[in-house]
Amino acid sequence: MAPKKKAPPSLKKPELYEELRDQGASKTKAARISNAAARDGKKAVGKRGGKSPAYEEWTVADLRQRAKEIGLTGYSTQKKSELIDALRNPCGGGGRARRPAPTPSVSRSGSPRSRWSATGWGRG
Repeated sequence: MAPKKKAPPSLKKPELYEELRDQGASKTKAARISNAAARDGKKAVGKRGGKSPAYEEWTVADLRQRAKEIGLTGYSTQKKSELIDALRNPCGGGGRARRPAPTPSVSRSGSPRSRWSATGWGRG
């Protein structure tokens, strides 16, 4: 068995983080839950959340609508299990569903310019 990697040092409850990671939670989700549990108590964190049913109970049409709402791409051809994976891990590990890359803005002269100059925050 390979040695376990250490949890990041900013975690308040590294053992809970590792337990969540072993259960398949993303790094971000595991860190958020473990730190909230350290701050508010595990029982309080467990009571939070909505009343929405598990993704497995949703229809494919509902899953595709949710993927569209959060800005994922490639969801129209995915199977139900792939959609669920993409929704649970939108920043990676979700099949082809990824957040679309920002498109560079183009100046009136037709040359690309940075996002910052397009918003007036930088030079351009």
